[in-house]
Amino acid sequence: AKGRYMLKCGCEKTIRFSEVRRGIHTKCRIHEGKTYTFLYCIKLQHKKREWIKLGVTSGKLRQRFYDFNIDGEVVKTCVAFHIYPNKDLAFKKETELKNKYKNYNLDPSNLKLLMKTGYTECYSMEIEEQIKNEIIAIQY
Repeated sequence: AKGRYMLKCGCEKTIRFSEVRRGIHTKCRIHEGKTYTFLYCIKLQHKKREWIKLGVTSGKLRQRFYDFNIDGEVVKTCVAFHIYPNKDLAFKKETELKNKYKNYNLDPSNLKLLMKTGYTECYSMEIEEQIKNEIIAIQY
Protein backbone atom coordinates (compact mmCIF):
# COMPACT_ATOMS: atom_id res chain seq x y z
CA ALA A 1 0.00 0.00 0.00
CA LYS A 2 1.12 3.54 -0.76
CA GLY A 3 0.49 6.80 1.00
CA ARG A 4 1.53 10.45 1.06
CA TYR A 5 4.54 11.03 3.28
CA MET A 6 5.77 14.38 4.61
CA LEU A 7 9.52 14.59 4.07
CA LYS A 8 11.90 16.38 6.45
CA CYS A 9 12.20 19.30 4.03
CA GLY A 10 8.42 19.84 4.06
CA CYS A 11 7.77 18.33 0.61
CA GLU A 12 5.30 15.46 0.16
CA LYS A 13 5.93 12.24 -1.70
CA THR A 14 3.93 9.08 -2.46
CA ILE A 15 5.83 6.13 -0.98
CA ARG A 16 5.02 2.51 -0.12
CA PHE A 17 4.55 2.13 3.64
CA SER A 18 7.07 -0.72 3.75
CA GLU A 19 9.69 1.61 2.22
CA VAL A 20 8.98 4.30 4.82
CA ARG A 21 9.52 1.75 7.64
CA ARG A 22 12.87 0.77 6.10
CA GLY A 23 13.86 4.39 5.35
CA ILE A 24 13.99 3.82 1.58
CA HIS A 25 13.02 6.62 -0.86
CA THR A 26 12.38 9.10 1.94
CA LYS A 27 14.59 11.85 0.49
CA CYS A 28 13.25 14.73 -1.54
CA ARG A 29 14.05 14.53 -5.25
CA ILE A 30 14.36 18.32 -5.45
CA HIS A 31 16.88 18.41 -2.64
CA GLU A 32 18.77 15.46 -4.13
CA GLY A 33 19.21 17.45 -7.35
CA LYS A 34 16.80 15.30 -9.41
CA THR A 35 14.11 17.75 -10.35
CA TYR A 36 12.66 16.30 -13.54
CA THR A 37 11.02 13.18 -14.95
CA PHE A 38 10.36 12.42 -18.61
CA LEU A 39 7.16 10.97 -20.03
CA TYR A 40 8.26 9.68 -23.42
CA CYS A 41 7.05 7.93 -26.53
CA ILE A 42 9.65 6.25 -28.71
CA LYS A 43 9.28 4.49 -32.03
CA LEU A 44 11.08 1.16 -32.42
CA GLN A 45 11.75 -0.48 -35.78
CA HIS A 46 13.14 -3.93 -36.44
CA LYS A 47 13.27 -5.12 -40.04
CA LYS A 48 9.68 -4.64 -41.28
CA ARG A 49 8.13 -4.40 -37.84
CA GLU A 50 7.37 -1.09 -36.07
CA TRP A 51 5.86 -0.29 -32.67
CA ILE A 52 5.83 2.49 -30.12
CA LYS A 53 6.88 2.40 -26.48
CA LEU A 54 5.39 4.63 -23.82
CA GLY A 55 7.21 5.17 -20.54
CA VAL A 56 8.59 7.32 -17.74
CA THR A 57 12.18 7.85 -16.67
CA SER A 58 13.88 10.06 -14.12
CA GLY A 59 17.23 9.56 -15.77
CA LYS A 60 18.54 10.70 -19.10
CA LEU A 61 16.13 9.95 -21.93
CA ARG A 62 18.94 8.77 -24.22
CA GLN A 63 20.07 6.32 -21.53
CA ARG A 64 16.56 4.85 -21.44
CA PHE A 65 17.06 3.55 -24.97
CA TYR A 66 19.96 1.45 -23.71
CA ASP A 67 18.24 0.37 -20.51
CA PHE A 68 15.80 -1.74 -22.52
CA ASN A 69 18.76 -3.84 -23.63
CA ILE A 70 17.28 -3.86 -27.13
CA ASP A 71 18.69 -5.95 -29.94
CA GLY A 72 21.28 -3.87 -31.82
CA GLU A 73 19.30 -4.04 -35.04
CA VAL A 74 16.34 -2.16 -33.54
CA VAL A 75 16.21 1.48 -34.65
CA LYS A 76 15.09 3.83 -31.87
CA THR A 77 13.53 7.26 -32.47
CA CYS A 78 12.04 9.66 -29.93
CA VAL A 79 8.54 10.62 -31.09
CA ALA A 80 7.59 12.93 -28.21
CA PHE A 81 8.41 13.67 -24.61
CA HIS A 82 7.30 15.93 -21.80
CA ILE A 83 9.37 16.97 -18.82
CA TYR A 84 7.58 16.91 -15.47
CA PRO A 85 8.87 18.50 -12.28
CA ASN A 86 8.16 15.27 -10.38
CA LYS A 87 7.63 11.58 -10.90
CA ASP A 88 4.07 11.46 -9.55
CA LEU A 89 2.70 13.74 -12.28
CA ALA A 90 4.50 11.78 -15.00
CA PHE A 91 3.21 8.42 -13.72
CA LYS A 92 -0.32 9.80 -13.47
CA LYS A 93 -0.28 10.87 -17.14
CA GLU A 94 1.37 7.62 -18.24
CA THR A 95 -1.33 5.61 -16.46
CA GLU A 96 -4.02 7.74 -18.09
CA LEU A 97 -2.56 7.12 -21.55
CA LYS A 98 -2.07 3.39 -20.91
CA ASN A 99 -5.70 3.04 -19.85
CA LYS A 100 -6.95 5.06 -22.81
CA TYR A 101 -4.98 3.02 -25.37
CA LYS A 102 -5.02 -0.42 -23.71
CA ASN A 103 -6.79 -1.93 -26.73
CA TYR A 104 -3.71 -1.13 -28.84
CA ASN A 105 -1.26 -2.76 -26.42
CA LEU A 106 0.92 -5.36 -28.16
CA ASP A 107 1.45 -8.89 -26.89
CA PRO A 108 4.60 -8.69 -24.73
CA SER A 109 5.61 -12.28 -25.47
CA ASN A 110 6.32 -11.29 -29.09
CA LEU A 111 8.61 -8.44 -28.00
CA LYS A 112 10.61 -10.35 -25.37
CA LEU A 113 12.87 -11.63 -28.12
CA LEU A 114 13.90 -8.08 -29.05
CA MET A 115 13.71 -6.27 -25.70
CA LYS A 116 14.99 -7.53 -22.36
CA THR A 117 12.88 -5.01 -20.41
CA GLY A 118 10.14 -2.48 -21.16
CA TYR A 119 8.17 -4.71 -23.51
CA THR A 120 4.85 -4.41 -21.62
CA GLU A 121 4.10 -0.77 -22.54
CA CYS A 122 4.39 -1.24 -26.30
CA TYR A 123 1.63 -0.24 -28.69
CA SER A 124 0.53 -0.50 -32.29
CA MET A 125 1.73 2.19 -34.72
CA GLU A 126 -1.94 3.03 -35.33
CA ILE A 127 -1.90 5.37 -32.33
CA GLU A 128 1.49 7.02 -32.85
CA GLU A 129 0.05 10.38 -33.93
CA GLN A 130 -2.59 10.41 -31.19
CA ILE A 131 -0.08 9.73 -28.40
CA LYS A 132 2.42 12.16 -29.92
CA ASN A 133 -0.19 14.92 -30.07
CA GLU A 134 -1.38 14.22 -26.52
CA ILE A 135 2.15 14.42 -25.13
CA ILE A 136 2.94 17.59 -27.07
CA ALA A 137 -0.30 19.23 -25.87
CA ILE A 138 0.37 18.60 -22.15
CA GLN A 139 0.18 21.74 -20.05
CA TYR A 140 1.67 21.84 -16.57
